[in-house]
Amino acid sequence: MWIEGPDATRVLADHGANNFEKFAIGQAKQYVPVTRSGNIVTDGILAREGENKYLLSGVPAAQHWVQYHAEKGGCDVGFVTDPSSAFRLGGADPKLFRYQIQGPLAAELVERAFGGPMPVTKFFHSSPVVLDGRPLRALRHGMAGQAGFEFIGPWEHAAYVHETFLKVGEPLGLIQVGALAYTTPSVESGWIPSPVPAIYTDPELLEYRRHLPLSGIEGKRPLNGSFFSEDIEDYYVSPYELGYGKMISFNHDFVGRDALAKAKGETRRTKVTLVLDSDDVRTVVGEGQDPGRCSPLDGAPNARTPLRRKRVG
Repeated sequence: MWIEGPDATRVLADHGANNFEKFAIGQAKQYVPVTRSGNIVTDGILAREGENKYLLSGVPAAQHWVQYHAEKGGCDVGFVTDPSSAFRLGGADPKLFRYQIQGPLAAELVERAFGGPMPVTKFFHSSPVVLDGRPLRALRHGMAGQAGFEFIGPWEHAAYVHETFLKVGEPLGLIQVGALAYTTPSVESGWIPSPVPAIYTDPELLEYRRHLPLSGIEGKRPLNGSFFSEDIEDYYVSPYELGYGKMISFNHDFVGRDALAKAKGETRRTKVTLVLDSDDVRTVVGEGQDPGRCSPLDGAPNARTPLRRKRVG
């Protein structure tokens, strides 16, 4: 979702816990919108494309939240939404492509594709690059524990860029994993990408809930994991529980600020790693089977990171 207009920064800052005083053009941040109770709506990747222009991508709940409050408040800002393939109706082409090159040989592959080293780019900042006359942006990323890039550009160049990476990467053993495998490194890195939006019980959000489509992400997203409760509020999480405390900035006023300030240092739950013993895994899957088929492996850090409730009182 593109967010552009004189009030773009103010709208995002009013509903996000991030530091907007230090947000360079070309930089991206994990956007952290919270409700007045200090629980997260859901996060997203917010890239600053201009002085008053941003691109917010990821689970649409954060997009719905920002747009609703901006329009309700009469802010001078416009929105253009291009749904991801998971939510796109009619099969129309998207506006952008995103291809990630990740892994220990990512830097070498990219250098071969572009005929030279990439511009020096800070983590989660982007640089303009050109691939055989086709302008792209290279976001300095890292989903596999090594330096990598996410290349973003107009859809008209998608097929060429895709084929070029596959061709150049073939002698390096490039593996095309696809979108279904995208969730695996998020678990391994300890990132919980789709927390339950904390919007279902606050009476003051009744109008907001009525505004949302029943078929949208908030209306049909399943509750995953082994935890069960009949109280939806037990599924709500704060940014602190997700490990986002370092992203919270109290240098501005925003929805949920007081609740987050009060909750600082009082996190009820924390992420932990579950490590399975390799011998036990072989007992379950059978001798002679590759234990790598059953993640996580013994000694693999951050294999699974469930939330664990701390006992209090």
